[in-house]
Amino acid sequence: MASPSPRLTTPESDRLKIARFSPDSCPTPNFRAFRELREKSISGFHAPDWVASVDPEEYQEIRDLSLKIFTHFPPDKHQFIGVGRSPTPILAFLQACPGVLAMNLPLSQFRFAKYAVPSQENQNGSTYARPNHARSDLDQHFDRFLLWKIRSGPEKWVLIDFSQKGHTLASLFPRLESYLRRRSVCSRKQLPKLHLLALADPRGDGEEIRRNLENYSHTTFSLEKYPRLASGLCWQKFDAASEYGMFVLGRDEPDWVLRRAIYRKLKRTMAVEIARDWEWNTRWEKAATGSKD
Repeated sequence: MASPSPRLTTPESDRLKIARFSPDSCPTPNFRAFRELREKSISGFHAPDWVASVDPEEYQEIRDLSLKIFTHFPPDKHQFIGVGRSPTPILAFLQACPGVLAMNLPLSQFRFAKYAVPSQENQNGSTYARPNHARSDLDQHFDRFLLWKIRSGPEKWVLIDFSQKGHTLASLFPRLESYLRRRSVCSRKQLPKLHLLALADPRGDGEEIRRNLENYSHTTFSLEKYPRLASGLCWQKFDAASEYGMFVLGRDEPDWVLRRAIYRKLKRTMAVEIARDWEWNTRWEKAATGSKD
């Protein structure tokens, strides 16, 4: 009898290092060491359970940011779409809320037109390619994840991404709008309205985000008031728990895009925390009644 494939495990000391990570506890010179620890959980399809956990401070900031999103975008009128892996904790929280429609669009390192950058090795030793993807490939990707949303669901879509410069959202908006226009004509359904929500990296240039998104309907939320969450997103703490993992269009095979069990555990964690949160019902009602579109 063949022995079962080994599951990816991480020593307790490594788990503590990553779980307690912050810019103070792990300064920039140690970034490579932290990255190596994190890659232990990302490299395998089965990530360890601890990546699907949040500490009390992280939960409070994720909850407060999600309530702010609900205040600006009433959940009964909007479909929330997280772009790539970076909004993973926010998306998991939104999906754990009853009656909220939220989904993930796996699309990493997406660039078009003036934001296209040639392949190069960055300072962290990773190689990034920014190809000008064929429209047919992009349409097939959208067909798989978004086509059914055109036929059913809210007519307003909010695209959420954690941004330093806003390039991904600025690249995605016109291509997705063109796709929806073509598909909506075929289905004879009203074109969904798109809105970009940039969760601004405190280390980034807020003015550059504004310039890159100024031609599109957008809102920018700075994460300066959410330092614990911002730290986790900056250092990609939650990427290992993302729903689909990394998918780069034009580089990765579409068949590689599969749902990962670890994300269900993260959603379950969020649901448990919401059930334990004695403030939740009051704050939820306040966000819903005080909504502004």
